[in-house]
Amino acid sequence: MSHEVNPKEAASKRSLARKLKQAEKAAREKAIKQREQFRGLQIRPTATFFDDADAKEPGEGNWSGFGFDIHPHVTFISVAILAIFIVVTLMFQTQAEATSSAALAWISGSFGWFFILSANIFIGAALFFAFSRFGDIRIGGAKAQPEFTTPAWFAMLLSAGMGIGLMFWSVGEPMFHYDSPSPMFNGITGHSAEAAQAAMGVTFFHWGCIRGLSMPLWR
Repeated sequence: MSHEVNPKEAASKRSLARKLKQAEKAAREKAIKQREQFRGLQIRPTATFFDDADAKEPGEGNWSGFGFDIHPHVTFISVAILAIFIVVTLMFQTQAEATSSAALAWISGSFGWFFILSANIFIGAALFFAFSRFGDIRIGGAKAQPEFTTPAWFAMLLSAGMGIGLMFWSVGEPMFHYDSPSPMFNGITGHSAEAAQAAMGVTFFHWGCIRGLSMPLWR
């Protein structure tokens, strides 16, 4: 069997391939420049300007079975880190308690002002984006349709934001302030009727209309 290649024929094929590639590039540039204008974000943004990269779908490498759909790298690494942390904490409970208490006291004392300031900034930013011209941008394009209704979105956001917090802090926060009243209540000692009233007042203020409803919507 002969494998000889005609040099002129090979050169002609290479020239044709270069012309086809140039024509394809020109066609892509023309299509991008002349595409329909839209407001909002693309549903699937391209990895490169000409979309030459291989596209990957979310969950493409997941493992499915027995009712689970997991990403092997993320899941197993996270489980290993959590398992090591739990085992070490259980083995050295006294040291873990002292370390956690010291870390909590340092973070609260050093960055407590930052947490409060950030929460108020998030609320202001959410209101700004909602009532400014940016609130009219439709994610997915001008013709995109929402999967859920507005009341359904409010219900899901409030359930996730308020529900998970109230499951613990509806009891934990009043007990914390009952044991150690805030310095703003001068002369109130812990474990008293006045401390209980002040604890409930602080809790209602924290989870009230402004912050309690705004934080879940920001999340």
